[in-house]
Parts: sequence; structure tokens; C-alpha cells
Amino acid sequence: MTQQSSAQQTSNPAQTPPEAPAVPSTTTVIFTDATVNGTILGRDDISVEGAVVGKIRVEGTVTIERSGVVRGPIQADTVVVAGKVTGNITARTRLQLQMTGSIKGDVTTCSFTIEDGSFFDGRSHMTKPGEEPQFLYQP
Repeated sequence: MTQQSSAQQTSNPAQTPPEAPAVPSTTTVIFTDATVNGTILGRDDISVEGAVVGKIRVEGTVTIERSGVVRGPIQADTVVVAGKVTGNITARTRLQLQMTGSIKGDVTTCSFTIEDGSFFDGRSHMTKPGEEPQFLYQP
């Protein structure tokens, strides 16, 4: 009888432990206490919660979280800034400066959203949708 109840328990889906939520394997996270010095190149999305001192150049989205700090140029398809960036930004499709974000540097993009409460000190160059932006630094 014990064997039957064990078999029944294993086949009962309510008894199966839940699976952990899938973490996208295409996002690289630089965690809060981490500092990266150098150049980051790639094709995946990047989320910066810690610090990056150097260039970031990716085909994807770069998100600077509230705790994130970047000192250097950023080149990506989309850039979202909720933390601090000191350096020029080139975003092929979109740049979003959130209310907690700060940018000190020039930006080039075809769509630039600046939320109330954010800080922007620099020049902006707007491109037409589909137009390849002129990069503000050489990779």
C-alpha cells in the first residue's frame, strides 16, 4: 500500500515542484557589486546594475539600472538609462532617459525620450528612422 501511495503522489501534478522562471539567456547582467573595466562587445542585451568603466558596443539593448554607473561611450540598438552615464551614447533606434537617470555626454538617436526629473547635460543629434547614425566615437 505504501508503494501505491508513493506512485500516486509522484503522478499527481499538484505535488510536482514548480519550475523556476526562465531567465533569458541573451541578457548579460553586471551585478550591483561588480565593476567591469574595459570594452564590452556583443550581440546580446546588457543590464548594468554595477559599474562599467570603458566602452559598451552591442547589437541589442543596454539598460543602465538605477544602481548602474557607466563611464564611457555606449553604442547599441536601444539604450535605457535609469542610472548614471558619463559618456556619449549612440542608440540606433531609441534612447530613453528615465526619471532617475542622468546622462553627461552627447547623444545620437532617432527617438529620444526624456522623463521629468531626469538630468541631461550634452548635445543631441537626431537621425531619421532607418538612417545609420554617425558614431560619436570610433570603436
